[in-house]
Amino acid sequence: MTLFKRQALWSLLALLLLGGAAHFYLNAAHDHRTQRDQLERIQFRQAFVRRQIAELQHKVKVIEQVNRFANGAENLGLLPSNWTRYEVNLEAPLRFPALIEILRQCTSTPYYYFQPDHMKIHLAGQHIAAEGADAADGSAAEAGQDSDTAGDLFLKLKGTFLARQR
Repeated sequence: MTLFKRQALWSLLALLLLGGAAHFYLNAAHDHRTQRDQLERIQFRQAFVRRQIAELQHKVKVIEQVNRFANGAENLGLLPSNWTRYEVNLEAPLRFPALIEILRQCTSTPYYYFQPDHMKIHLAGQHIAAEGADAADGSAAEAGQDSDTAGDLFLKLKGTFLARQR
């Protein structure tokens, strides 16, 4: 064999080996990227599951606290069946002393609790005339006023009194 043929053969062989090595390297690099992506997805899922577990453990603690509170309330007789509800929906023009008395009654004591939903107080002349006329007829008598006299303020009060049954 001539020198030229030997060099061409060795060059061809080196080229084939280099091509094979490049092929195996590219396959290995692709496999590495694929496995790295899978690992990232698995780590993300693992972190997500850990967060869910932590949230569930927190929720279990809160539920246990609520159950302990409910059991303690039940032991003290604080059941919904032991309380009477009185709904309040008052719209009336009032004088200052009557308003002070109503606001004093809208507090909580050991025998009853007041749960306010809505309260609005404004000058009596600022309410809608048609609405004020209807409210003034029935509500002024309830507040202890003459229906002929207008109040200083107009009160809108909604809420619930919870009274303990004995």
